[in-house]
Amino acid sequence: MRYTLSDQNFGGCTYTGDPLSSVVLGVPAGQCVTALPTGGRGEYFTTLNQSNVPWHIGFDWKFAPNNMLYVSISKGYKAGTSPNLGAETYKQLTPVRQEALQSYEVGLKSSLVQSSLTFTADYFHYDYKDKQLLGRFVDPIFDSIQALVNVPKSVEDGFEAAAVWRPVRGVTLNAAVTYLDSRVASDFFNYGPYVLNATDTVNYKGETFPFTPKWSLNYGARYDWPMSEALFAYVSLDGSYQTRTSSAFGATAAHAEGPSVNNNAYGMLNLAAAQGKQTKD
Repeated sequence: MRYTLSDQNFGGCTYTGDPLSSVVLGVPAGQCVTALPTGGRGEYFTTLNQSNVPWHIGFDWKFAPNNMLYVSISKGYKAGTSPNLGAETYKQLTPVRQEALQSYEVGLKSSLVQSSLTFTADYFHYDYKDKQLLGRFVDPIFDSIQALVNVPKSVEDGFEAAAVWRPVRGVTLNAAVTYLDSRVASDFFNYGPYVLNATDTVNYKGETFPFTPKWSLNYGARYDWPMSEALFAYVSLDGSYQTRTSSAFGATAAHAEGPSVNNNAYGMLNLAAAQGKQTKD
């Protein structure tokens, strides 16, 4: 375990050098155009002071040669931050608080068939507080703008398994599968992907995290052979697949005014061949 103290003082704004922007925003060229909460435009200042105590407890059990079962419980944090970007409004510069993660994990590592086959499996449960994810706010000029926001409470359950098999010299086969069940566990009100007005908010409790597939799969095969004492060559085939995801919060909400934010499931396949120099250990 350790103790971390973070004190951040930030000031930021966007300056305009474009005469057209100066006309639209009503600010002379070369001046700060970031809209302030008190009205007017200028530099926006924030302070973010936080501390935390991350820790980890683990237990390993080697119940057989080359076989190990492990259990771990951890508490970790992701530092809060102030966005460093060109901002039309102070809302884009609002800092996000630190993210806290309580994790529980149990897994297996195994080496079988005279160490030619390795297998790993892992189950985990994550409890998040103030998870940092992309959300939205309404801007009077640009309408819906993405920004980092804190989700009060969210959880993720998952399982992953992977195997690597070398049945004969030069041949390597591998496969891995991952299952993720992520969801917002508390009330979380944010704007929809296509904002109609300042009150167009949605409660995203129960919705999955953006860009988080339920299932994903990776697999491959590779054959290496020596061409001489100094050269080797290989051919490989590998692929991946993942189920559909959403690109933003709002996938389960009805938004007739815009296209879907769902991303279809897809797979990729790659074939490669190469030669190179042999290296000695």
